[in-house]
Amino acid sequence: MPFWRRPEPQPPASTRRQGKRMERARRKAQRRFRRRLMRWGFAAGAFVVGLAVVVSLLLTSLPRSRAPAATPGQTPLPGPTPTPPPILTPVATTTAPSELRRPPSQGAAHINPEDPHPPYNTTPPTSGWHWPYADSWGIKTTPREDELLVHNLEHGGVIASYDRELLTPEQVKALEDIFRRQREFPCYLIVTPYPRPIVDQQTGLRYPLALTAWTAIQYLANVDEEAIQKFIDQFRNRGPERVACTP
Repeated sequence: MPFWRRPEPQPPASTRRQGKRMERARRKAQRRFRRRLMRWGFAAGAFVVGLAVVVSLLLTSLPRSRAPAATPGQTPLPGPTPTPPPILTPVATTTAPSELRRPPSQGAAHINPEDPHPPYNTTPPTSGWHWPYADSWGIKTTPREDELLVHNLEHGGVIASYDRELLTPEQVKALEDIFRRQREFPCYLIVTPYPRPIVDQQTGLRYPLALTAWTAIQYLANVDEEAIQKFIDQFRNRGPERVACTP
C-alpha cells in the first residue's frame, strides 16, 4: 500500500473517553444556562405586569380635574354635579304649647320585640303595637323604645319624652322636679329621653318635649309647668287597661 494511503493513527481510548465527558459537560452547562434565561424571562414579565397594575391603580385613584370655566360669551362647560345640602327638620320657635290632639287609636296588639309593625301615627306614639310587658314608672336616664312605653300608656301612664339636643340639663331637672312633686309619684308617670328627634307629623316641626297618654299628645317648646300639670290631671291613670300601682 502506498504510504500516502496509510490510515492515520487513532488517539488512545482514554483520550476519546475524556473528550466525550467534556462534550457532555458542555451540553449540560448549555441546558442550565437556557433554564436560567427562561426563569429570568418569567421574572421580568411578572415585574412588568405588576408595575402596570400599580400604575393603573394610581391613575384611577387620582381626583378628577374640574371642568374649566367658560369664557364670557361661551356656554358653560358641564362639571360635576354638586352634592345637595342636608335637609334639616325646622325646630319650633314658638314658646306656646301646641294644641292638644287626640289621634285615632291604632289598637293594642301585643307583638314580640323582633316583630315588624306598621308605622305609628304620631311621634312619640299614643297607641298601637307594643311588647307584652311594660316598663317601670319613674325617671329614666336612658331612652326607651316606643313598643315598650306604649304598654305603659295602655296602663294609664303619662309620659314626658324630651330631646336631649334641645333641652338643657337645667330644663331636664326642672321637668323631673315637676313630676316628682305629683302625688303618689312615681305611679303612672315617666320622664325619659327620646331616642329620636321629636317631630310633629302634621307640621313637620321638631319639638324639645312631648307629653303623651293613651290617644293623646301635646308638644311643648319649653318646660311649661302649667301645661304639664293640666295634661297630668286630665290623663293620668285613665288608660283602657287599669293596673294597680303602689308608690
